[in-house]
Amino acid sequence: MPPIDPQTALETALRETLELQHKCLGLYEQIEGLRGECLAYQLMAESLLETAAQGAAARSVATLQVLEAGHLATSGTLYRRGFARVRASFQSRLPRPVAMQGSGA
Repeated sequence: MPPIDPQTALETALRETLELQHKCLGLYEQIEGLRGECLAYQLMAESLLETAAQGAAARSVATLQVLEAGHLATSGTLYRRGFARVRASFQSRLPRPVAMQGSGA
């Protein structure tokens, strides 16, 4: 298996996350257009949106953890702090139990 290029992997993870966020925003705009429509349908759509957003955040955290495990041991302090900030940002968007699992707590 070829070595993982941390820069490329991070860029890919962030690009995929932005694409998912864009899709979630489109879904949210559609949900907002349903005001006055069937409440059950709107609630179901909002639930799907929340699930998609949580999935995007969880995937990003997992990707960052893989990169950290493989590359941060040989990296400088500034690089480690940058990864920690990005991971914390994604974890802050997760529901509490998932965020705790992702951090190893």
